[in-house]
Amino acid sequence: MIAFNRYFLSPLLYALSGIGVFVLMGAALGFLEQSIGLHAWHRVGDVDAVVALITLGIPIFLIVTRALIRLEGLRRSCFYTHFRHCVLLYIAAILLAVALAVYYQNLNGALQYAYLVGLFASCALAILINGITLFRYSRSLVDDRHLDFKR
Repeated sequence: MIAFNRYFLSPLLYALSGIGVFVLMGAALGFLEQSIGLHAWHRVGDVDAVVALITLGIPIFLIVTRALIRLEGLRRSCFYTHFRHCVLLYIAAILLAVALAVYYQNLNGALQYAYLVGLFASCALAILINGITLFRYSRSLVDDRHLDFKR
């Protein structure tokens, strides 16, 4: 029963981290705009948003993925673990991609379109970081098993 709850809880926690990174990105950009001013690259917020997403997203998603590995007590990693962690993010990314494609003509250049792009980028970065972290974790387990066989 406890294992089921941990496995059920992990996609929700990871999806909340994706939304949290998006909110933190907006808060950080708003704070920096008010305090020092941005838009130094002559693009209205595009480069600033990417830098904020990468700077905030990578460490947070790494920490959350490692916390989920410990929470679930994974002894081995597989593709199912990645898809279980990211199932809600995959659904959100697909829905956001459809919304971006459908509303491109009406919302291009609007703040709503920037929100959709930011959410999509946050989901995509979370999926990528989770996949890379779990792949490296599975490789480290294989290396450990290889070392155990030599002893």
